[in-house]
Amino acid sequence: MPSFTSTLIAAIGILSVASGTPVAVRSVCGVVPTGTVSQTPISQPLDIKTAELCQDQCTSVASCESFMFGLVNGVYTCKLFSVPAASLPPSDNLVAYDIACSAVPRSTIPGATTVNRKNIIPKAEKAPLTPPFATSSLDSCLAACEADVKCITYTFLSGTCKLFA
Repeated sequence: MPSFTSTLIAAIGILSVASGTPVAVRSVCGVVPTGTVSQTPISQPLDIKTAELCQDQCTSVASCESFMFGLVNGVYTCKLFSVPAASLPPSDNLVAYDIACSAVPRSTIPGATTVNRKNIIPKAEKAPLTPPFATSSLDSCLAACEADVKCITYTFLSGTCKLFA
């Protein structure tokens, strides 16, 4: 009779093969995707203006595992996929999220993926608290905002983070 450990290892291996992606890399939240194979969206809902609303759309589709959201040619774009976010290839101005991500932006400033820490939607983007800086993920931009007591909101667009009071 197989041991619990060998059964668990076999199950993880099967899940990894079945998904086409190792289990360890299936947690992608608000980063530029790094997959190498083109993926076709299962849906591209219209009139979705926040990543949170895009996530809601993904949650309502049984086969949806991930989504991409951002501003493309001046239009908010939401794309739903039946593969993990780690499998998605880079796409101009879109960031990827697995369906289970908990830190999905709730508000937007035109031209950027934005999180507003105090649920105040700014009327216009003002001068940033610090010079814009390059970062690889939305999470690191959030961490920088949380570390600055003056920061109320931030924008993350194409690898550039801006903090605002």
